[in-house]
Formats: sequence, C-alpha cells, structure tokens
Amino acid sequence: HRPHPTPPPQPQSEIAAGEGLGWLSHRIQGCLCFVSRGTVIFENAQFGELVEAPRPGVELPLRTRLLNEAMAWNHEPLGTRNTTEYRLTDRQGDPLIYECRFNVVPYRSDRGVLMVLEDVTERTLLSQEASQVAQFQSVLARIGSLAVSGTPVQEIMNEAVSLTAQALHVE
Repeated sequence: HRPHPTPPPQPQSEIAAGEGLGWLSHRIQGCLCFVSRGTVIFENAQFGELVEAPRPGVELPLRTRLLNEAMAWNHEPLGTRNTTEYRLTDRQGDPLIYECRFNVVPYRSDRGVLMVLEDVTERTLLSQEASQVAQFQSVLARIGSLAVSGTPVQEIMNEAVSLTAQALHVE
C-alpha cells in the first residue's frame, strides 16, 4: 500500500495574505481586487459583479480597463496610490460613475496593486445637483440685489439673461 503524496504546504505568508484580504473584503466599502504582475490574486464577489456587466458604447469592458491600469501601476514604487473615476452608462442610458483607488503594496518579494472600486453615481449626481441649485440661488440673489438698487429694468433683464445662460452653460 503506497501512501498518497501530500501537496506541498503553502507558505504561512500566503495563507496570512489570503486570510487578510478575505477579512478586509468583508469590512471595506466597495469592491476589492488584488493584482500582481497581471495575475488576479484575489477579488471579492462585489468586484466581479460590478465589472462584469457589459456596457453599451464602451470599447473595453471595465474589467479590462482596470486590469490594464493595475498592470501599469504594478511598476510604480511601493506606497504609490491614486484614484481614477470611470464614467459609463447603463443599458437604459443612465450615467454610472465608479471610483477606483489603486494602491501599490508589497506582495511576496515583489509588489501588487490593491484596487478598491466603488459605485459613486448617487453621491456624484447629488453633489452636482446641489451645486446647480447653489448656482441658481446665487443668480437669483444677484438679480434681487440689482432690483432693489434702482438699476434700470432693461439692465436687470440683460443681467438676468446673461447670468442664467452662464448657470445653464449655454451662450
């Protein structure tokens, strides 16, 4: 009776790294993926779901774009980090805005890129809407101050048209 060969034990550092990424993926807001030298070492389910959905009008799927960027980041010095925004559209033509934080971290005797991807669509659109409201309030305040200052009506109308066009980003 021959004993079955046992697989070689995984180094403790790889086990610890895997457990650490698993723990982190449950506690971090957003999607998590770790890439080293073009190989996906780890990704949580949320990352896979978010990047897999095909987007009309986009020549490269988001997954391909992110992995290409991660491979480029893999050559940067340890500790390098950056955030990139991706603007896409869903099947109905509505905007989708994702933010990916790239972090170059040590991995084995080399380095890897930890990507944290977050859907920031709602936050970004609400911020843009609030900015527009503030801009229109500013226009109304300017027109009101002109009206009570004794400025001639035609000048107030001209200023109102000009300020409104600026607020709407039209000529």
